[in-house]
Amino acid sequence: MTLLNIFFLSYYLLFANLSIQLEQFPFTIIPDIAIALVFGSSAFLIGYIAYCHQFFSHPKLFTLFIALLVTFSLISILDIASLYIPLARVQGGIKLLSAAIAIWTTREFIANTLQTLSPSHRTSSANKSQLVNQENEGSRQQESVWWENQQTLNNIFEYSLIGKAILTPDEDWIRVNPAFYKILGYSEADLLQTNLRNITYPEDLAADQHYRDQLLSGEISACRVEKRYCHKQGHIVWVSLSLSLVRDSMGQPLYLIAEIDNISEHKQVETDLKLIIGQLNLAIKDRSSELDTAYSNLKKSAAQYQDLYDNAPDMYLSVDVDSTKILRCNQTLMKELGYSYPELVGRSVLDLYHPDSRSDAKESFQTFLEKGEVRNGNLLVQRKDGTTLNVSLNAQGFRDQQGKLKYSRSSWRDISERKRLENQLKQMNAELEERVKNRTLALQIAVQSLKESESRLELALEASGDGWWDWNILTDETSWSTQFYQILGYELEELPSSFKTWQSWTHPDDLLRIKTLLKKHLQDPSIPYVFDYRVRTKSEQWKWISAMGKVVAWNDQGEPLRMVGMHHDISERKQAEQELQRINSELIRSNQELGHFAYVASHDLQEPLRKIGSFTDLLADRYQGQLDETADRYIRYITDGAMRMQGLIDDLLNYSRVGRAELKVQPTALSSILEKVKSDLEKVIEKRQVEIIIDSLPTVAVDPVLMGQVFQNLISNAIKYCQADRPRIYIRATQDQKFWTISVQDNGIGINPQFTDRIFVIFQRLHHREEYSGTGIGLAICKKLVERHGGQIWVDSEEGKGANFSFTLPK
Repeated sequence: MTLLNIFFLSYYLLFANLSIQLEQFPFTIIPDIAIALVFGSSAFLIGYIAYCHQFFSHPKLFTLFIALLVTFSLISILDIASLYIPLARVQGGIKLLSAAIAIWTTREFIANTLQTLSPSHRTSSANKSQLVNQENEGSRQQESVWWENQQTLNNIFEYSLIGKAILTPDEDWIRVNPAFYKILGYSEADLLQTNLRNITYPEDLAADQHYRDQLLSGEISACRVEKRYCHKQGHIVWVSLSLSLVRDSMGQPLYLIAEIDNISEHKQVETDLKLIIGQLNLAIKDRSSELDTAYSNLKKSAAQYQDLYDNAPDMYLSVDVDSTKILRCNQTLMKELGYSYPELVGRSVLDLYHPDSRSDAKESFQTFLEKGEVRNGNLLVQRKDGTTLNVSLNAQGFRDQQGKLKYSRSSWRDISERKRLENQLKQMNAELEERVKNRTLALQIAVQSLKESESRLELALEASGDGWWDWNILTDETSWSTQFYQILGYELEELPSSFKTWQSWTHPDDLLRIKTLLKKHLQDPSIPYVFDYRVRTKSEQWKWISAMGKVVAWNDQGEPLRMVGMHHDISERKQAEQELQRINSELIRSNQELGHFAYVASHDLQEPLRKIGSFTDLLADRYQGQLDETADRYIRYITDGAMRMQGLIDDLLNYSRVGRAELKVQPTALSSILEKVKSDLEKVIEKRQVEIIIDSLPTVAVDPVLMGQVFQNLISNAIKYCQADRPRIYIRATQDQKFWTISVQDNGIGINPQFTDRIFVIFQRLHHREEYSGTGIGLAICKKLVERHGGQIWVDSEEGKGANFSFTLPK
């Protein structure tokens, strides 16, 4: 705005105000208010513009003009107020002040106008205007550069392939680039409606809060972490997050800068690798028992091979081709040369040759390098003590995959004696030479056989024995090892690799059971998936297979994706089990029939036996002493025989009941059982003055009644077969990890060791009835009772040195 425009505007406003003052009517209130607002706001606006744009070339004139506008505004306000309050004097004073300021403003305006029109001032003004224009041009250039930089930064942010975002310190979005929201599957609008915490995987929230607290507290200025976000589709996105905090000049947090790079594929590779390792560990674990057995057999084979290798009549050694150092040798070589194993291994084989023979040895070695073998080389070897030994050298080279010789397996045969004979029998005929050739051929065959045996051993070491299977649950694709195809008699290309193929092989009676077990395992992997089933071979035969499997991969929803497992041909085992089951069934049936027969026969025999006994007693009562001695002796024979027969039948009934009685097992103190047995045998113990010593006995799960019968039979036998002096019985218990061993030891007549097994057979006696009474069933009953409790019984004894009956009971 020029000074001239300001001047005319001022006077226009002045006269307009004077004309308004002439109109002293009430309806002028609204115009007065408007005029007061215009003058006041104009004064404020002109002062603000002058201050902001530095228009200070005429500061006094601007100040007077602003003051003039303020007085005009006051006059309008007083005009309004005078309608209600007498303010004539105040109005007059303000108008005088306004007139004075107007005159002063006019004077300053005229003086500045004349100065502006002078030539010197125009030149100065032109210079100043040029400076202002230059400053403005520089400002515009700086603004243009600043704008270009901003546009470049904006393009870098928007078109970056790495996700970038600017967030508030509270992790609310300020700005995100397309790469950021595309990685997470959102549109920009959808993403800006949430915040960083809402899309973070719940398990990573605590770690995010920790890093944010460190950034805000100043512990760190930036961080880089691998974390998970929730994709809009619901799956997890793994990213590498770089997060930094920008602060203002006062150190207060302004905003966060975040950069993310999608590493989901990298994480999937890691997951797949862990899955493969888990599968390998599972396969190793599942096959551990078979491998242990195979390893044990291989160890035996290896031990046999090592024994054959070490004790072979020839000297064997393996030599590294590049260094000529000995890698391995057998015991025969060490014995022949007098060296220990550490003295030979790592030593050059050329050092073992006699100096006179080293040139021949080097020549043989050169032949070996050219042909890969040496046959029947005659060399002189020097022992550790300095003596020499003539040997026949045979060497076979072994090459790597590139065909380069790596090491040799050599044999030295002591031919010292042969050399001596050759020196003495140089004139030997062709027959002898032919025999030598045959011997050499036999040696070659032996070496070849040894090589073949070694190859078979190495092949056995690599063999795994059983087969495996792998089922992709989503695609239904199934693969099997070669062993399984061999079991079925098919070639690999003959059958499609699918789960339906496996179902078509499986026996219909087994398929429903397997599917039920499979469904349970897929729902709960802790339920073992182990089963035996039948498969149909190519020749339409059924084979039994033992299989197991396990789910090894799931999706994010926990649904199974993949199963792997092992299988083993158990057809022979199943046949053996079926045969064993048939034999056991036959045996159980025979035992039941035998027990029933014994019980019925014994029961039916008692009735006629009672009649015989009754009538024999009548004969004895009526006719004893009336007949001759022969008749009386016959009557006694009949009576004794009937009594023995009754005892035998009773024992036979007891033996039959032992096999059929229900076993009522309960925790029982053996000492309490023994106390009852002692009470039952109290009279005979006192009569025979038997000393019974009982050690501390355990509490065991047994049938107290049947176990009491075992102790009563053993103690009764010990008393029956005691020595003439005072009998002594010692009862004690020992234990191992699984069983208690109870021993009943006496100082009786003892038992010949060759009969220790016979005494537990029913009706087997070692003494005549005239010497010792009994039926020979008591120990058989003891054996059956102990076996029903899951134990075993035996006796250790010598004639004249007492007997020690022992039996075991499970803990």
